[in-house]
Amino acid sequence: MRMYASQGFRGEIWDLDTGLKVHKVIWYDSDTQELEAYEVDLQGTEIRDINGDFITYHAKGRFRYMPVTIAPPKSMSLGSPRCARCGNPLTLQGHDLCPVCNAQDKGYKGIQSIRRLSTPILDRPCEVKGCGRLAEYQVADEVPATPAVTKPVTIKGFKTTLWDRAVMVGVRYFCAWHFKPPRLLDAKGEVVQEFENEVRPETTSSQPDANI
Repeated sequence: MRMYASQGFRGEIWDLDTGLKVHKVIWYDSDTQELEAYEVDLQGTEIRDINGDFITYHAKGRFRYMPVTIAPPKSMSLGSPRCARCGNPLTLQGHDLCPVCNAQDKGYKGIQSIRRLSTPILDRPCEVKGCGRLAEYQVADEVPATPAVTKPVTIKGFKTTLWDRAVMVGVRYFCAWHFKPPRLLDAKGEVVQEFENEVRPETTSSQPDANI
């Protein structure tokens, strides 16, 4: 079973070979004994590369997952039906603004208006510096929005169901060799999760230059 921190799994992962705790785990698979985690410095802070992106690593070994029980909240604070400024129906949870208007108010970078994300993929170059190839993939960055609330009829009567929703706040363009997966961001534009294993394409084009 693969457990994602972004989906609410909480606990500690211990490396049985070293006896050390694994910090900043993104996901852990108890069946294959694999995990992905952020690289951290001596203070436990996530390390970024020269582009400002978080650096992660993949590991396979002998790990032990020790769950931590967290009491669920008694209620969920839903957002307004529409953004108070632009009318977008996808607002932040517990807020009256959408992710874009909230980012504009607070000066968060990396979150754009959807009106600026309509550029077609045709003739777009791969955005990796020094590549020069035409982009073959267009990937999106999204921010979670207030869940949609419905009340489907069941054999026991009415039951409230929450449906996850997200706002597209960024688009990136890559060739097959430099493909980077879609990302889930928080309201500040920080990366919460990358969907690496779910969407990575198979590369069939010629091998890129070694210095790229």
